Amino acid sequence: MSVLIFGHRNPDSDSCISATALAYLKQLQGVDAIACRLGEINTETAFIYDHFKVEPPVLLDDVKTQVMDVTYDRFPPKSPHDCVYDVFDVMEKEHMRTMAITQDDGKLIGIVTVQDIAMAMISGDIYRLHTSADHLCHVLNAQPVHLAKDEFQGQIRVVAYYHDNEKLREVLTPEYVIIVGDRFDVIEMAIDQQVELILVTGSHQIPEELIQKAKTHGVSLISCGLDTYTTAKRVSQCNYIDEIMTRTDLKSFVETAYLDVVIEEIKTTNYSNYPIVDKDYRYLGLISRRNILGSRGKPVILVDHNEAAQSAPGIEQAEILEIYDHHKIGDVATNQPIHFRNLPVGSTSTIIYLVFKEQNRLIPPDIGGLLFSGIISDTLFLSSPTTTEIDVKALGELEDYLGLNASEFAKEMFTAGTALGDSTIDELFYRDYKLFEVAGKQLGIAQIYTLDIEAIQRLEPEIHRFLKEMNRQTGQFLTMLVVTDIYAKGSYIYYVTKSQSVINQTFDRDVSQGSFIEGVVSRKKQIVPRMMMVISQNS
Repeated sequence: MSVLIFGHRNPDSDSCISATALAYLKQLQGVDAIACRLGEINTETAFIYDHFKVEPPVLLDDVKTQVMDVTYDRFPPKSPHDCVYDVFDVMEKEHMRTMAITQDDGKLIGIVTVQDIAMAMISGDIYRLHTSADHLCHVLNAQPVHLAKDEFQGQIRVVAYYHDNEKLREVLTPEYVIIVGDRFDVIEMAIDQQVELILVTGSHQIPEELIQKAKTHGVSLISCGLDTYTTAKRVSQCNYIDEIMTRTDLKSFVETAYLDVVIEEIKTTNYSNYPIVDKDYRYLGLISRRNILGSRGKPVILVDHNEAAQSAPGIEQAEILEIYDHHKIGDVATNQPIHFRNLPVGSTSTIIYLVFKEQNRLIPPDIGGLLFSGIISDTLFLSSPTTTEIDVKALGELEDYLGLNASEFAKEMFTAGTALGDSTIDELFYRDYKLFEVAGKQLGIAQIYTLDIEAIQRLEPEIHRFLKEMNRQTGQFLTMLVVTDIYAKGSYIYYVTKSQSVINQTFDRDVSQGSFIEGVVSRKKQIVPRMMMVISQNS
């Protein structure tokens, strides 16, 4: 199963780049890793990936456990024209309780259970036969003497014990398959009546004149190596399996179905196994309660976050293998110890760069270019208060390795990334939006970076309306938009809150809509920790 590597919702450049670079490193280690993202990429991130000609991470909707994530039984199916005897033989050898029946194109058309077979032999129409000459010869240890056709359909009648020829003549009609021993007079009478098929038991030599007469009358003769009793007991097992299989009201699941939905469905039924099919209804295997009890979620690696609210929907069902992050420790829980790399640096890209160095792995220029960009982006070109000497050193080494001018590239990248274009307030807000929770209160804080603050100020009425409506719909304690002017090295604050006092205490001044807070550029280090402390103290 592929390991999914992804960052937080509403991904920024550092989140996407960390996933891409780490997925590349894992692939070098022989891991089937896929870089993913939890939302659309912003203009800055698109510029970076286009500049270094790298495919962005694939979009991931959720990591909920699906049927395809479960190790279910992939028993080969049987054809509707396989016989009961052979199907049961396989089920007995493989300890199967359910067998899937498919068409030639692999599409599921029915199932048969051990109980179905048992009930067919006990209370079913054991006198009905619909099968092929091949099945009869195989199951009855028989040889064809003369075959007028390859397939037979009729009512089974054992005539070996009839002694009244007149009464016998009444039952020898064309729709019957008769079982007889060495009573050649009965065989001749059956040929004259043109029955469907004559099964001669005991491997008796059939006179040549009777064989010729059978050919003339178009009657099939098969010589069985078993005695009459055993032949009579086994012959109904020669039937095609589709004579007894369940065709309607099949309870099957598509492989993409969520496991929690499957579990709810299974609670309402009492089957042992359920067929799994693809989107075209082609059979894939059988799933049982045993398979579900032993199931594990999708294997994932988290980068640039470790809080459930910021992660993929269904993260609580996933199997988290590793985490690489530079944020505070969140609430993501695991069932067993994992590799958790958490460093107080300015970007997760810096952490991934260090991992490459520690493992003495050569970084290709395109991946190096991404990491170079990720560090510049998340540290605001080393101006963020989250920046450390480790970030400065990593960026310097990558700058030398790539032969790029970090200052010129940063200006080009930020110019491309902060262009507002025709973006709506909704699109701007969700470029980098994160949820936080403290003392039972939910905080929704978005941050955008721009070099065109005048355009933002023209949008202030729309920003106020958007924040007010979002706060009303979510019931959040605080809904905030932080607009950071990269070159002015400060941020404009727009918000709707249930406590103005919390805002004022967070920034240690009286704040109003659109206030510019000099020196505040980091949501992670300067806004969220301070606000959480204020709320906790006031709770």
